[in-house]
Amino acid sequence: MKDKVKNLLVMLLFGLLFLPMLQLTIGLVHEEPLAGIAEDFQKPQLTLGNWSNGKFQDSLNDFVNQHCGFHNFLIRLYNQYHYSFYNSAITNHVIVGQDNFLYDQQHIDAYTGADFLGNEKLRQRMVMMRDLRDYFAKKNVKLLFAIVPGKATGAPEHLPNGTPAPGTTNYQVTKRLADSLGIQLLDYISWYAREKTVSPYPLYPSGGIHWSIYCSTLAADSLLGYLSAVTMTPLSRFKIEHVNVKPGPVGEDGDVNKGMNLLFPLATTPMAYPEIKWYPQPKKLRILTIADSYYFLPYTDFVNHAFADTHYWFYFRELYKMADPVTYPTAQVDLGKEMLNQDVILLYVSDAHLADFSWGFLEAAMNYFRGPLPASEILRVCKEIKEDPNWFAQIQAKAANESVPVDTMLRRDAIWVLENNRGN
Repeated sequence: MKDKVKNLLVMLLFGLLFLPMLQLTIGLVHEEPLAGIAEDFQKPQLTLGNWSNGKFQDSLNDFVNQHCGFHNFLIRLYNQYHYSFYNSAITNHVIVGQDNFLYDQQHIDAYTGADFLGNEKLRQRMVMMRDLRDYFAKKNVKLLFAIVPGKATGAPEHLPNGTPAPGTTNYQVTKRLADSLGIQLLDYISWYAREKTVSPYPLYPSGGIHWSIYCSTLAADSLLGYLSAVTMTPLSRFKIEHVNVKPGPVGEDGDVNKGMNLLFPLATTPMAYPEIKWYPQPKKLRILTIADSYYFLPYTDFVNHAFADTHYWFYFRELYKMADPVTYPTAQVDLGKEMLNQDVILLYVSDAHLADFSWGFLEAAMNYFRGPLPASEILRVCKEIKEDPNWFAQIQAKAANESVPVDTMLRRDAIWVLENNRGN
C-alpha cells in the first residue's frame, strides 16, 4: 500500500512538472494576457548567424520565460501575494494608499515637495518663459501655460498613512513667479479645488493614474473657454447632455488597477461618463501643445473639434499631428516651422512633471530665437574656469563623480554659465 501511495505521489509530481510544457505546447486552459507588457517576445528562427553570435539563445530564453505554461497565472499569483500580505504593488512606482487608492511615487513627491527644484532654478525657467512669450508675440503667436493637479494633489485624503506633510512645492513657487512676471497661467489646481467641492461624481478614480474621464471632460470645456477668451476667438464648444453612471471604471479610469495584474482586481466605485453635444463655430485656431499624458484625452476627444489644426508634442519627444497617422520623433521636426506656424503654443503639464518640465522645449525654442552660442565665447569661459583653482577643482570633482572626462564637464559648465547669463 505504501509503495502504491509513493508511486502515485511520484507520478503526480512528474505530472505537475510537465503541466507548464503541456500548457505551452497545446494550451490546456485559456490565460488572460497580462496588462502593460511593453514587449511581446516572439519565438526566434534558428539561423547560423544568430546561433554563432548568441542572439538565438538570448531570444529563445526571453521567449520561454514570457510564454512558459501558466506564466501569466503565476505572475498574478505573485502580485496578489504581495498585495494581500504586504499591501504593496509589484508594479513599478505604484503606491497603495488608503481605501485602495493607487498612486505614483512621482505624484506624491510633487504634492509633498520632495522634488522641489529650488527658487533659483524655477526663476530661471520662468524668466525664460517670459522672454519666449515676448519673442512669440512678435511673430503673432501666443505662448500659454497650464498646470494640472496630479493624483496626490487632487486626492491627498487617500494617501498612505505616514506620508510626509507638504512643504514648499514646485507648483507654489511657479505660480507665484508666473504672477510676478505677468505670465498667463491656467491654474487647474485652483480650478480643481473648486470643482471638487461641488462635483456629484468622482474627479479622480481609485484605480487610475489620471483624473477621471468625467473630470477631463470638464477640464476640456474650461480649456476651450480659456483659449477663446485669451485669443478673443469664438471657438466650437460642447455641453454635457447626459451622464452615464457605470458600476466600475472604463478605459484609463482603471489603468493602474488593471496594470497591477492581480488575481482579484481591487474593488472600485461607480464612475461617471458624460455624453456631449457640440455647438460648432466657423472660426478655428492652429494650436501646438507640449504636454505630458494628461493632455492625451483632450487631444483625442475634444480639441480636434475646435481647432483647424492641432499638434501634440508628447514630452517633447514625439509629435502627433491631427489626421496624420505618422508619429514624428523630435529630431525629425523642423522646430522653427512647427512653432511659428501656430496661433497658440500651449505648455500643459501636471504638477508631477514640473520638476522636469518643459523636457527641453523652452531651451530649444530659446536657442532657435537667439542662435547658437559662439564657440569663441565657450572657449573664453573655459579659460576663465581653468584660471580659477577653486572653480576648476569643482569641475574636476563633478567630472569624477559623473564618470565623464574633465574637458566634457568643463564645456558643460561653460555653456551653462553662458546660457544662464543670456537668460538673465
